[in-house]
Amino acid sequence: MCFAPQELFPEREPQRLFFNGDETGSRWFRIPFLLSASDGTLIAGTDANFGSTGDSAENIDAAIRRRSPEGVWEAPFLPPALHLRDYADEPGYRQKSASFIDGMILQDTQGVGTPGRLHLMIDGWAWNGGLFQQMYPTVVRKVAPGDGFARIGDRKYLLLTSRPQHTEDGLNGNTDLSRFDYAADLWGSRDERGQIPVYCLESSGQGVSLGARTEYSLTDAMELCRNGDLLYLPQKGESSAGEMVPMNPLYEDSVLQMYNTSYFYHMVSDDLGRSWRLEQIASGLCKRTGTGAYLTGPGRGVQLECGPYRGRMLFPTYYFQEDRLRSEVIFSDDGGKTWAHSATVPSGGSISESALVELPDGSVGKFMRNAGNSGGKMVWSVSHDGGMNWSRPQSVLGDNEAGVNCQLSALRYSRELPSREGGRYPALLLASPFSSKRTNGRLLIGLIKPDGHCSGGVKYRIDWEYQIQVTAQDTLFAYSCLTELPDGRIGLLYETSPTDSWQDGLQAMIYEEFALSL
Repeated sequence: MCFAPQELFPEREPQRLFFNGDETGSRWFRIPFLLSASDGTLIAGTDANFGSTGDSAENIDAAIRRRSPEGVWEAPFLPPALHLRDYADEPGYRQKSASFIDGMILQDTQGVGTPGRLHLMIDGWAWNGGLFQQMYPTVVRKVAPGDGFARIGDRKYLLLTSRPQHTEDGLNGNTDLSRFDYAADLWGSRDERGQIPVYCLESSGQGVSLGARTEYSLTDAMELCRNGDLLYLPQKGESSAGEMVPMNPLYEDSVLQMYNTSYFYHMVSDDLGRSWRLEQIASGLCKRTGTGAYLTGPGRGVQLECGPYRGRMLFPTYYFQEDRLRSEVIFSDDGGKTWAHSATVPSGGSISESALVELPDGSVGKFMRNAGNSGGKMVWSVSHDGGMNWSRPQSVLGDNEAGVNCQLSALRYSRELPSREGGRYPALLLASPFSSKRTNGRLLIGLIKPDGHCSGGVKYRIDWEYQIQVTAQDTLFAYSCLTELPDGRIGLLYETSPTDSWQDGLQAMIYEEFALSL
């Protein structure tokens, strides 16, 4: 860094986009994602945490709110495709609920697949699935390895069991592969009713094979049918009064259930976020062999706009291995039909959630959460081959401090900005807390300058010349997501609190816009 960043003081008008008492019915909100679409529509999203501020296992769905190009906000809502209904949407910690959590979004602006389509990748967990066995007190669990699919011939099939297991304390024990006796052909042809066929799964000394087609099938929304008719089960909860909801293999009382590990649910929207549908369970294509918890960025993905990999879609991911967090990406070159994982960022430390930006020459920068005791508040790595391989991480700010151990968000700005040294340069922005206590939220503005002397094959340096103080130094600030609006202003959706308690702060998700008047 060449200078101490110059403080900027734009006009501020914070808004509560999601809040306790809004139309979602949720009390708490976490993990934002945000996108300014090509027509100017703004799509904001968040986890809707009905029972607590914790992670899965818990009753968590995804909420969406849209703003028209004319600036009119619509009411927040829970899209049916992102709304699991095994438990009623009511207060109370629900450890046995299925959940969606940690969404990340991008738009196909290059027309590699369906032009203008929104892609949302989100962690999906079966009932009682997640990183935490309980929240109060917190108990961290090891997630079962595997992707929940069986490879038979040249295709993968979703594993299902009619013989579910519970642990001694009544939790999800669906991790014994020998008990899985059904398989769904998610990527094959639909049956005569347009549904996904389900087959018996036969085991032998040669492995597993498909047996006869059964009376069961799945809709494209992963609802379970028998003889073409939807199956139902009573919703759980104090206020639901036994409402009957479609059966889903993520639910505890489903007659067929999924393997208890982490999944990537790939959702798409062709109407700028008004409606969503499940495209596929993408982890069956890209989850790294042998991993249990394989998780999203979260926040934003990118689609490359220049260079030999133009049109490639990338989403940041991370996973646990040998008691360490490791970071990589998944990518698609066919508009989201298929996905594969990259090489892992080569690091001896523990790095996880990350944000991606495209650099001026088409290379990809990856800004990562640092959970280590040294190496810098946050670290970054660069890929020169479209995200396939990564340089060894370097400190973003040139320090050697312990990491803030929090997600950060980054954005490549479309316009060049003036340097305090003279000249104009490509720019990027980075939002993060600057304390391990998740306080002191800042928005840094960095200028990307050529530098042939940087290590690891990185030919740019970033001079962080300006900053905006988003929260006071002692005010809470955690997860965030950035986007650029059509007029060049910056939108920021983030977690904060008016007190020193997250129980208070996470009852709303805050949105602000900043004009870069340089």
